[in-house]
Amino acid sequence: MPSYAGQQKACDVGEELLALCEKTDDRVAHVQAHYGHGVTLYDLVKLDRAQEHLERALALYDPYTHPIHVSVYGGYDPGVGCWSWLGWVQWARGLPDQALRSVEQGLALAERLGHAFSLDFAHLATAMVHLFRWETDPALVHIERAWKTANEEGFAYQRAVAATLEGWARVMQGRPADAIVCLRDGLAGYAATGTALARPASTALLAHATAMTGQVAEGLELVAEGMADAERTSQRFHLVQLNMTRGDLLLWGGDPETAGPEAEACYRRALEMARSFDALFHELRAATSLARLWMVQGRRAEAEALLRPLIASFTEGLELRDLRHAQAVLAQ
Repeated sequence: MPSYAGQQKACDVGEELLALCEKTDDRVAHVQAHYGHGVTLYDLVKLDRAQEHLERALALYDPYTHPIHVSVYGGYDPGVGCWSWLGWVQWARGLPDQALRSVEQGLALAERLGHAFSLDFAHLATAMVHLFRWETDPALVHIERAWKTANEEGFAYQRAVAATLEGWARVMQGRPADAIVCLRDGLAGYAATGTALARPASTALLAHATAMTGQVAEGLELVAEGMADAERTSQRFHLVQLNMTRGDLLLWGGDPETAGPEAEACYRRALEMARSFDALFHELRAATSLARLWMVQGRRAEAEALLRPLIASFTEGLELRDLRHAQAVLAQ
């Protein structure tokens, strides 16, 4: 199970591997070293450095070397992997259009290579970016394709991811009962494969879907479970969403006057964490939730001071739901 100590050790090993690669002209090893280090840095929520290493891996990558990567380095293509992780980094950093282009590049490469595992991963990565962008219809197309390949090839972990992503899409569509079925299926798949990665995020979605059915107290229990899991496994990035979800559920389940201070504390924690990670999109979502609460409380000047400069910092994706939602709160 991952821990901060384990992640930091992986980072140290990655630095050692990169130093060793500098003494050779083995481009294949260079690609793998930069790719692996980029993923580790993403897990440590060092997004700018993660992007740097993923881009360096892509600059060195040659599709001709695909068979070597697949046979020697874990059974999948690092070019596809780099484009996918790069897309997730770019979205978090407030570059949603670049993120979509990156995962589409990875998908196109996977289709050219015709490698089932890499193609399945690329469909899941593309679906995830569409979900980040609140684009459920194209996301579901990619989820279905990933699900089909995972079933045909017996990719158990990918099946679990596909189930989780479908649950996410159903939450967005306002179909909580369907979402709960999918999310519990995904969590069971994670347990069967022994993975802890992304489990806290899935639990946050399950909490949200459960609260949508009127079971707010049960939803809050799930949030607490997800937070404990994220702390135990040092998946700090997920604590941003978990805090936002807790704030939402507190307001859903209680009187706004009495629940307001505790919900505000949740949104503030999410905002501070997002800022510390330089995760602009997470910061926008947390700030929008906080500003919306302040508007209800009549604190309009504070809400405007928080949201206006943040919205102005975005250079792309202005038509997406998150930006439009923030602008609507500001317009009030």
